[in-house]
Amino acid sequence: MKVVYGVDINYMKARRAKEKAIAMLRGGPGDGYRKMSRYIYMLNQVYPQSHIRMHKAVDNEFKYLFIALHRPVIVVDGAHLSGPYEGTFVSASTLDGAGCILSLAYGVVDSENDNAWT
Repeated sequence: MKVVYGVDINYMKARRAKEKAIAMLRGGPGDGYRKMSRYIYMLNQVYPQSHIRMHKAVDNEFKYLFIALHRPVIVVDGAHLSGPYEGTFVSASTLDGAGCILSLAYGVVDSENDNAWT
């Protein structure tokens, strides 16, 4: 920063400035969850035969999202999320006619337990 812009700044200050700029451009993690209803509506319009369910807690807090398209399942996977919103991203995929990976079902659950899978 000092050589290019003539500004002497420490690492943490630069990192916080970068995170703030990205949040201003993209919004925070909570903004994505607020747009979820619109996303689900559009998926229902494009894929009317799909199975899409979103569940919220009593206080309107996001709990689960499940999206399934109708095709044979080949791979089922889960990945733990970290950051301000923790949980597990689960997905089921297959191959399309061109041999490319096609997501059939995916969702975000609070943890991998029986309630999240039913």
